[in-house]
Amino acid sequence: MSNEDKKTGEIPFSQRPLAYKVAVFYLLILGTQFVWIEGFSISLIKAAAMVISPFLFLVCRVKIGAAWIFSGIYFALICTSVIIRDVPFNLSVFYTLGCLCTFSTFSSLVDSGVFTFDDAIDLLKKMIYLYAVFLVLQQIKSYTGIGFAPLINYWEISYNGLRKFNSLFIEPSHLGRVMAVVLLAYLELKRISYGKKLSLGDLWKNDRWPLFAALYTLFMSGSGAAIVALIVLGGYVIMRGSPGFMLFAFISVFALTPMLHEMDHVQRAVSTLEVSTTMDMEQIQKNDNSAAARVAPLIAFIENFRPGAWDFWVGQTPGSYPYYPNIGIVELYGAFAYIGLLLLLFTCCFRGMVSIEFIFFCGLFGATIGNVAYVWFSMMIFALIKYFDRFKRKATTKKLSQI
Repeated sequence: MSNEDKKTGEIPFSQRPLAYKVAVFYLLILGTQFVWIEGFSISLIKAAAMVISPFLFLVCRVKIGAAWIFSGIYFALICTSVIIRDVPFNLSVFYTLGCLCTFSTFSSLVDSGVFTFDDAIDLLKKMIYLYAVFLVLQQIKSYTGIGFAPLINYWEISYNGLRKFNSLFIEPSHLGRVMAVVLLAYLELKRISYGKKLSLGDLWKNDRWPLFAALYTLFMSGSGAAIVALIVLGGYVIMRGSPGFMLFAFISVFALTPMLHEMDHVQRAVSTLEVSTTMDMEQIQKNDNSAAARVAPLIAFIENFRPGAWDFWVGQTPGSYPYYPNIGIVELYGAFAYIGLLLLLFTCCFRGMVSIEFIFFCGLFGATIGNVAYVWFSMMIFALIKYFDRFKRKATTKKLSQI
């Protein structure tokens, strides 16, 4: 151990236990996508990592957590749907199994205490910096031509003349959602570890650089989803924060309003929020196709809520007529399977129906997960928040009981 490590008390990665290394490995493998290596859709590298996740879990020798149990229930409901409808078990079903095994492995490692507060906060900070650095390198490449595109994960993306940046993901909207989730986790873990509301002074003193990096990335990605996430996250911080936060937020909004109105992705985000209240799918899609992909399933679920229909509960057979659009899981495997998914997520990821995690799940991810790596990564981050929130509450209860 170096003198610097001795001073800070930080343990080098090489000296960490295997369980810690496995947890970090899955955070990195699901929380990034190098498109020049992994492609623009399903990554074979991620698929291979998912296949070995149960074996790594066994090698780490930690207890089977609730995630394994509820993942098993969810997958059993998927299999039941497939069998009842007499359709083949395709690769999508087995990929879902891989996602569930990976999530369950990570969640069980977290529940075993593999991360301390400092470990988790440090990892989240490094991920914020990682996403920000790649975005800046892509901006340099875009505006000056300097930089090797494959090395910095860069590919040309624009919308109505606005340059957009994907950082370590396939597209900017993925970056916007993930950065919002990571920033939320960073702020929440800081708040939980302090045991008090975060003040403006605390953030400026200890967290101004990661906060600046996250905000810069969210604004400069060119993603409307990032702006929507900022609106929700900002409201959450204001509600939980001190009056200093509210004053800072009002001044910031007032000062930035002229510039924000000139930013296309901000206009689209605000417009989408307004149009969504009309429940008019044609208007939503006309306003923003990308937003429609997230809003449409929720509206379709309300419009096609048919508890008296058998295919609503077990899923629609491919090619069947009439076809009823719905949330992806409800379409594919039925409402029974979707309930199984919600049981898994409320047990391991969400702190309640009114939690910001559940709001993000509905607003940013269309209230479903599917076989999308960065969404499962976001659920892993939510699981991290829930674990430390529960850990702190238990510690506080134990301390009070000893008084």
